[in-house]
Amino acid sequence: MVRTHRTLPWIFAVAVCLMVSPLAAKADTAIYDNFTEPGQTFNANIGTELQLEPYTNHESQAMPFTASGNFDLTEIDIALAVIDSSDPSDVNVTLNADSSGSPGSVIESWDNVTASTAWNYFYVEYPPEALLSSPGVVLTAGQQYWVVATATNFADMAWNVSNYDSGPYQTFSDYDYAWHPKSHFRGAYDVLGNPPSATPEPCTLLLLGTGIASGLARRRRK
Repeated sequence: MVRTHRTLPWIFAVAVCLMVSPLAAKADTAIYDNFTEPGQTFNANIGTELQLEPYTNHESQAMPFTASGNFDLTEIDIALAVIDSSDPSDVNVTLNADSSGSPGSVIESWDNVTASTAWNYFYVEYPPEALLSSPGVVLTAGQQYWVVATATNFADMAWNVSNYDSGPYQTFSDYDYAWHPKSHFRGAYDVLGNPPSATPEPCTLLLLGTGIASGLARRRRK
């Protein structure tokens, strides 16, 4: 009976951690989000073009955001669509550092992201593409970053825009191979992350406290 009573606190602590951990894993913070509620709503009738053809004005589109705090990046959701469903649907998406107000070095990349391809999807809302980040990508408070989308094939594609978020962004031009500022409704996307863990997680503290309490109880019995 003594052994059974000693193990009960541990069983309780582990059970609590198993119930709490899945909830904690879903608690991503919206570092930037220009979708509208309910859900991830955006303007499916308008988009910034993603074209990969010689001598066009629209090849890549870059949307900026500034980190409100220090975060470990977890996910980027982005609304990409194919205007002509017969075109290829692959898009390269990158997270870039800032370089004098334009996209700079690539921090992380997602290659050959498949945009929505169903016929007429450019005019109907669809689930945005969810791009999961690799562990170790840290965003610094007050720093500006860029989410960049580029078509990978000769295609006519679009980054559907936000319903309300208008402001400056950047467009890459084939004319001079440089980034140029534009001002219109930005492409719809969000950036999610978690604050870096500076203190032990609740489950760690619970298990540690249970161990200390059990140790003190044994000493008192002796």
